[in-house]
Amino acid sequence: MIKRNKLMKLSVKITALVILLSILFAGTTIGVNQILLHRYLVGSQNEWVKTLTYTIAEGISLDTINGNALHAREQLKTIVQLDKALEYAYITDFNGKLFVHTFEKGFPRFLLEHITKSHDMHHSNLSFMTENGEIYENSIPLIEGLRAQLHIGVNKNEIRELIGRTKADISWLSFLITLFGSVLAILLGRRISAPLAQLSEWMACYGKGGNQDKLVLRNADAEVADLVTSFNTMIEDRGQLETELNDSEDLNRMLVESLPIGLALTKMDGTLVDINPAYSSILGRSIDELKQLTYWDLTPESYADDEQRQLELLQQTGRYGPYEKEYIHAHGHRVPVRLHGQIVKRNGEDFIWSSVEDITERKQFEKQLQQTNDELERRVELRTIEYQQAKEEAEIANQAKSEFLSSMSHELRTPMNAILGFSQLLAMDTKDEQAKENIDEIYKAGQHLLTLINEILDLSKIESGNLEVSIEEVNLNHLLGECLKLVAPMALKRDIKITDQITTEQPCIIAADYTRFKQVILNLISNAVKYNHAGGSVVLSCSKVSEKKLRVSVSDTGPGIKPNQIEKLFKPFERIGADNTDIEGTGIGLVITKQLIELMHGEVGLESQPGKGTVFWVEISLAEDVHHEVGIRSLSVHEEDLAAKALISKTILYIEDNPANLKVVTQVIDRQTPYVIISAPNASLGLDLAETEHPDLILMDINLPGMSGYEALEKLQKNADTEDIAVIAVSANAMKRDIERGMAAGFKAYVTKPFNIKELLGVINKILQTE
Repeated sequence: MIKRNKLMKLSVKITALVILLSILFAGTTIGVNQILLHRYLVGSQNEWVKTLTYTIAEGISLDTINGNALHAREQLKTIVQLDKALEYAYITDFNGKLFVHTFEKGFPRFLLEHITKSHDMHHSNLSFMTENGEIYENSIPLIEGLRAQLHIGVNKNEIRELIGRTKADISWLSFLITLFGSVLAILLGRRISAPLAQLSEWMACYGKGGNQDKLVLRNADAEVADLVTSFNTMIEDRGQLETELNDSEDLNRMLVESLPIGLALTKMDGTLVDINPAYSSILGRSIDELKQLTYWDLTPESYADDEQRQLELLQQTGRYGPYEKEYIHAHGHRVPVRLHGQIVKRNGEDFIWSSVEDITERKQFEKQLQQTNDELERRVELRTIEYQQAKEEAEIANQAKSEFLSSMSHELRTPMNAILGFSQLLAMDTKDEQAKENIDEIYKAGQHLLTLINEILDLSKIESGNLEVSIEEVNLNHLLGECLKLVAPMALKRDIKITDQITTEQPCIIAADYTRFKQVILNLISNAVKYNHAGGSVVLSCSKVSEKKLRVSVSDTGPGIKPNQIEKLFKPFERIGADNTDIEGTGIGLVITKQLIELMHGEVGLESQPGKGTVFWVEISLAEDVHHEVGIRSLSVHEEDLAAKALISKTILYIEDNPANLKVVTQVIDRQTPYVIISAPNASLGLDLAETEHPDLILMDINLPGMSGYEALEKLQKNADTEDIAVIAVSANAMKRDIERGMAAGFKAYVTKPFNIKELLGVINKILQTE
């Protein structure tokens, strides 16, 4: 703020400056005039005299000179009297002869001598003393014809008096100018200094927080008044700005102090300058206490390298972070924080403005999360180990189950083979009708038992995932014909009429596993007959549900199925409607049917009305654009193939350790074929017979004592004497993988026990006739 005495000093300085300028102006004027006078009257008096001489010469004509001398003199005297400085004037010719002069007492002698001696008649000058003072003479030729010379004499004393008077006049003029300038300066100074003094006094009061009213000046100069007006406007703007600034500062301070994030302003050396309560709370110290510390006092030494990197980043980019570190709390423990900041300017000095976030809760959460993850990983690892162990145990159990099923299949099928085989032989040999009926019952019971064994084994294979299907092109008409032949005796016994609406001259080709789809259709037709009332009917029909799907339906006129019973149909061992009846079955036929159809990418379902009957249907894909999969099935022939006989008798070697099976096959070959059969109870003896007898065909059991059928087959293939002998596997191992393994090993065919005599003979005849 400008002080009052400073304005007074300024006013005095302005006044003094004006006075000084006036004096300088006056002095300069006098000096310039003196110089001009001196130069004009003294320094250049010769020029002045010459000019005066020319002026006088112009007023004199030659007529005047050549005329009356007295008149010429009077004229010349008149000219001389016009100027007090002129003492005399005279005219001579070029030879120095005097024409006329203005002297009263005669022409002076010293001038005559001067004229006589002078040879330059054009110009001459002379300086000498007279009783009136120092004389300066100048001469010039007259203008016309240059026939005369004008001489004038000038009194220098008169010139000096003229100069003195001029100097006096100039001095007085300078004095008056100086006096006027001083008075003007005083008046001007008072007009400027008084308002300035008033302005200074008001500013001093304003600077001390006193009067805030506008300043009003009377009789002030226009420029000063404009200055005051501008100052008043500035004061108004400043007041408004100060108000806004104060409000902004209050708001900023409130925001800074209320923020939950710590804020700190530090010098470049780490000294804390300003902090907010949140920052103080994070460190557990008071604000005053923190201002006595530095940033480095709060940072553990272990973060020195990290801090150095952040400082380098700050110097390079003007910013640092965000990064995480720890602060030392007042109680000694460490507080995890997240920082970032930048360089700010304050009064020309660099400071670091930082924001500090307490991340203790986040770190605890992350720690708990990590512990939880570790625990989960540990549990997952433990569960994985347990799962792996359970999986291995399950695989072992499954393998054991598969081995058990395979063994069970072999153990059950082997005696069933003898039962069914001998019953068929007895039926062929017996002529007694009653005995034939008894034998037929034995055969049917055996077949039923074999069916139960197959269903249980199939269900076990499906549940263990070991059952596979082979999708191929299947002639639906031919398949239905085989199924109807098998079911016809049962339908005839119960007086059930079966109507086939599917079989036509145009074959219908589907994509399915022949054996498994036959099993499905046979099960549905059998159920339709078994669960129908006597004298009822069964209808087979089909319809296309899409361009690629065919629906085969089996409808009956039985009692129907209640809605609450439908969901139980496809559960194992549920025999709905068969309780307390003589209907045979295990209750797993529909379960196997559903799973087999799904394995062939089809669907199975039903529609039923109690008292009106039931319709079971299956949907299967048509064989268009079906990629064939090779299916492994035992060779089969039609009934008429039984009559095929070899024209030439051939030898068959049967290697079998079970006496009952050996006896059945031996009797079948002897009675039904012209072939010669020889046998061996084990593989070792069988190999010797094969090498010595070289049979046309070998029937080989798989499960042989000492050496398995696979090992025996390998030895036969490696022996040059036996490698060309065809070998048929005859085994109770009837699972699909067993058949696949046998065919892959090199058996010409794989016949499962218990076998059908007609099928076995058909396979033997076909191979022997093609060998």
